[in-house]
Amino acid sequence: ALALIRREWGYMLDAPQGTHSTFWEGYDANGTLGYNADYPGAPAGNYTSLAHGWSTGPTGALTYYLLGIQPTTGGGLTYQVTPHPGDVSWADGRLTMGTGAVTAAWTHTRRGFTLTVTAASPDTAGVIAVPRLGSNRVIYVNGRRAWNGMRFLGAPGVASADQDSTYVYFRGVAPGTRSFRWGGSRGGRSQHRRRRA
Repeated sequence: ALALIRREWGYMLDAPQGTHSTFWEGYDANGTLGYNADYPGAPAGNYTSLAHGWSTGPTGALTYYLLGIQPTTGGGLTYQVTPHPGDVSWADGRLTMGTGAVTAAWTHTRRGFTLTVTAASPDTAGVIAVPRLGSNRVIYVNGRRAWNGMRFLGAPGVASADQDSTYVYFRGVAPGTRSFRWGGSRGGRSQHRRRRA
Protein backbone atom coordinates (compact mmCIF):
# COMPACT_ATOMS: atom_id res chain seq x y z
CA ALA A 1 0.00 0.00 0.00
CA LEU A 2 2.81 2.40 0.86
CA ALA A 3 4.60 1.54 -2.38
CA LEU A 4 1.42 2.28 -4.36
CA ILE A 5 0.94 5.63 -2.61
CA ARG A 6 4.54 6.60 -3.33
CA ARG A 7 4.41 5.44 -6.94
CA GLU A 8 1.00 6.83 -7.95
CA TRP A 9 0.26 9.78 -5.67
CA GLY A 10 3.93 10.62 -5.26
CA TYR A 11 4.13 10.99 -9.02
CA MET A 12 1.22 13.45 -9.00
CA LEU A 13 2.98 15.57 -6.37
CA ASP A 14 6.39 15.50 -8.06
CA ALA A 15 5.58 15.58 -11.81
CA PRO A 16 6.70 18.76 -13.61
CA GLN A 17 3.25 19.33 -15.13
CA GLY A 18 1.57 19.20 -11.71
CA THR A 19 1.02 21.77 -8.99
CA HIS A 20 3.21 19.98 -6.39
CA SER A 21 0.34 20.24 -3.91
CA THR A 22 -2.85 18.61 -5.27
CA PHE A 23 -4.10 15.28 -6.65
CA TRP A 24 -5.31 15.04 -10.23
CA GLU A 25 -8.41 13.98 -12.05
CA GLY A 26 -6.37 11.37 -13.87
CA TYR A 27 -3.28 10.55 -15.88
CA ASP A 28 -2.34 8.06 -18.57
CA ALA A 29 0.12 5.16 -18.40
CA ASN A 30 2.83 7.29 -20.00
CA GLY A 31 2.52 9.92 -17.24
CA THR A 32 0.74 12.56 -19.28
CA LEU A 33 -2.43 14.20 -18.03
CA GLY A 34 -5.59 12.23 -18.69
CA TYR A 35 -9.05 13.54 -19.55
CA ASN A 36 -7.74 15.96 -22.14
CA ALA A 37 -9.34 16.96 -25.43
CA ASP A 38 -8.52 13.56 -27.00
CA TYR A 39 -10.22 11.60 -24.23
CA PRO A 40 -13.75 10.37 -25.05
CA GLY A 41 -16.33 12.53 -23.31
CA ALA A 42 -13.82 15.15 -22.21
CA PRO A 43 -14.80 18.81 -22.33
CA ALA A 44 -13.68 20.83 -25.33
CA GLY A 45 -10.13 22.07 -25.10
CA ASN A 46 -7.11 20.61 -23.39
CA TYR A 47 -8.34 20.53 -19.80
CA THR A 48 -7.55 18.35 -16.82
CA SER A 49 -8.41 19.23 -13.24
CA LEU A 50 -5.34 19.14 -11.01
CA ALA A 51 -7.32 19.15 -7.76
CA HIS A 52 -9.80 16.30 -7.50
CA GLY A 53 -11.46 14.98 -4.37
CA TRP A 54 -11.89 11.42 -5.65
CA SER A 55 -8.12 11.13 -6.02
CA THR A 56 -7.42 11.81 -2.34
CA GLY A 57 -7.77 8.20 -1.14
CA PRO A 58 -4.37 8.22 0.62
CA THR A 59 -5.60 10.95 2.97
CA GLY A 60 -8.12 8.62 4.58
CA ALA A 61 -5.88 5.56 4.29
CA LEU A 62 -2.98 7.28 6.02
CA THR A 63 -5.24 8.55 8.83
CA TYR A 64 -7.19 5.32 9.40
CA TYR A 65 -4.41 2.79 8.84
CA LEU A 66 -0.88 4.21 8.91
CA LEU A 67 -1.57 6.67 11.76
CA GLY A 68 -4.31 4.32 12.93
CA ILE A 69 -7.20 6.49 14.24
CA GLN A 70 -10.70 5.13 13.50
CA PRO A 71 -14.11 5.54 15.14
CA THR A 72 -15.63 2.21 16.17
CA THR A 73 -19.14 3.47 16.94
CA GLY A 74 -21.28 6.23 15.49
CA GLY A 75 -20.12 9.72 16.36
CA GLY A 76 -16.85 8.45 17.79
CA LEU A 77 -18.08 7.56 21.28
CA THR A 78 -15.63 4.69 21.01
CA TYR A 79 -12.53 4.73 18.86
CA GLN A 80 -9.34 2.83 18.26
CA VAL A 81 -5.79 3.79 17.46
CA THR A 82 -4.04 0.90 15.68
CA PRO A 83 -0.85 2.07 13.92
CA HIS A 84 0.49 0.18 10.90
CA PRO A 85 4.00 1.64 10.65
CA GLY A 86 5.35 -0.37 7.72
CA ASP A 87 8.66 1.25 6.78
CA VAL A 88 7.61 4.70 8.05
CA SER A 89 9.48 6.13 11.06
CA TRP A 90 6.83 8.57 12.34
CA ALA A 91 3.30 9.84 11.88
CA ASP A 92 1.05 12.33 13.62
CA GLY A 93 -2.41 13.68 13.00
CA ARG A 94 -5.91 14.25 14.27
CA LEU A 95 -9.35 12.89 13.45
CA THR A 96 -12.34 15.02 14.48
CA MET A 97 -15.50 13.04 15.19
CA GLY A 98 -18.92 13.94 16.59
CA THR A 99 -17.63 13.76 20.15
CA GLY A 100 -14.48 15.77 19.45
CA ALA A 101 -10.96 15.22 18.23
CA VAL A 102 -8.56 12.36 18.85
CA THR A 103 -4.92 13.09 18.12
CA ALA A 104 -2.17 10.53 17.78
CA ALA A 105 1.55 10.71 17.16
CA TRP A 106 4.00 7.83 16.96
CA THR A 107 7.67 7.29 16.28
CA HIS A 108 9.34 4.03 15.35
CA THR A 109 13.09 3.53 15.44
CA ARG A 110 15.37 0.51 15.73
CA ARG A 111 15.43 1.12 19.48
CA GLY A 112 11.71 1.37 20.18
CA PHE A 113 8.19 2.57 19.56
CA THR A 114 6.35 5.47 21.21
CA LEU A 115 2.66 6.33 20.69
CA THR A 116 0.98 9.36 22.28
CA VAL A 117 -2.82 9.65 22.12
CA THR A 118 -5.03 12.52 23.28
CA ALA A 119 -8.82 12.32 23.47
CA ALA A 120 -10.27 15.52 24.91
CA SER A 121 -13.97 14.62 25.10
CA PRO A 122 -15.12 13.24 28.47
CA ASP A 123 -17.58 10.94 26.67
CA THR A 124 -15.13 8.75 24.76
CA ALA A 125 -13.45 5.42 25.42
CA GLY A 126 -10.63 4.06 23.32
CA VAL A 127 -8.68 0.96 22.43
CA ILE A 128 -5.01 1.73 21.90
CA ALA A 129 -3.06 -0.96 20.05
CA VAL A 130 0.72 -0.93 20.38
CA PRO A 131 2.56 -2.91 17.67
CA ARG A 132 4.69 -5.76 19.03
CA LEU A 133 6.71 -5.94 15.81
CA GLY A 134 7.60 -9.59 16.25
CA SER A 135 8.49 -9.75 19.96
CA ASN A 136 7.01 -9.68 23.41
CA ARG A 137 7.36 -6.14 24.72
CA VAL A 138 7.51 -4.44 28.08
CA ILE A 139 5.23 -1.42 27.62
CA TYR A 140 5.12 1.71 29.75
CA VAL A 141 2.05 3.97 29.95
CA ASN A 142 2.98 7.52 30.99
CA GLY A 143 6.28 6.19 32.30
CA ARG A 144 4.74 3.42 34.41
CA ARG A 145 5.24 -0.24 33.53
CA ALA A 146 1.79 -1.41 32.43
CA TRP A 147 2.51 -4.58 30.41
CA ASN A 148 5.26 -6.99 31.41
CA GLY A 149 5.49 -8.82 28.09
CA MET A 150 2.72 -11.30 28.91
CA ARG A 151 0.10 -9.63 31.13
CA PHE A 152 -1.42 -6.32 32.23
CA LEU A 153 0.01 -4.77 35.38
CA GLY A 154 -2.45 -1.88 35.54
CA ALA A 155 -2.30 1.78 34.53
CA PRO A 156 -4.41 4.80 35.54
CA GLY A 157 -7.25 5.37 33.06
CA VAL A 158 -6.84 1.97 31.37
CA ALA A 159 -9.39 -0.75 32.13
CA SER A 160 -7.56 -3.83 30.78
CA ALA A 161 -5.06 -5.11 28.25
CA ASP A 162 -4.46 -8.24 26.17
CA GLN A 163 -2.38 -9.24 23.19
CA ASP A 164 -2.46 -11.22 19.99
CA SER A 165 0.42 -12.05 17.65
CA THR A 166 0.79 -8.47 16.40
CA TYR A 167 -0.45 -5.97 19.01
CA VAL A 168 -0.90 -5.33 22.71
CA TYR A 169 -4.39 -3.84 23.12
CA PHE A 170 -5.05 -1.39 25.95
CA ARG A 171 -8.83 -1.28 26.40
CA GLY A 172 -11.24 1.14 28.01
CA VAL A 173 -8.75 3.99 27.77
CA ALA A 174 -10.23 7.09 29.42
CA PRO A 175 -10.04 10.60 27.94
CA GLY A 176 -6.82 12.53 28.41
CA THR A 177 -3.26 12.21 27.11
CA ARG A 178 -1.33 8.97 27.42
CA SER A 179 2.02 7.86 26.08
CA PHE A 180 2.59 4.15 25.32
CA ARG A 181 6.22 3.15 24.92
CA TRP A 182 8.53 0.20 24.54
CA GLY A 183 12.24 0.08 23.91
CA GLY A 184 14.82 2.79 24.40
CA SER A 185 15.88 3.40 27.98
CA ARG A 186 12.75 1.72 29.41
CA GLY A 187 13.35 -1.79 28.08
CA GLY A 188 11.99 -3.46 24.96
CA ARG A 189 11.73 -7.22 25.20
CA SER A 190 10.05 -9.01 28.03
CA GLN A 191 13.46 -9.93 29.44
CA HIS A 192 16.42 -7.61 29.49
CA ARG A 193 19.70 -7.35 31.36
CA ARG A 194 21.14 -4.53 33.37
CA ARG A 195 24.84 -3.89 33.13
CA ARG A 196 26.87 -2.58 35.99
CA ALA A 197 28.70 0.65 35.20
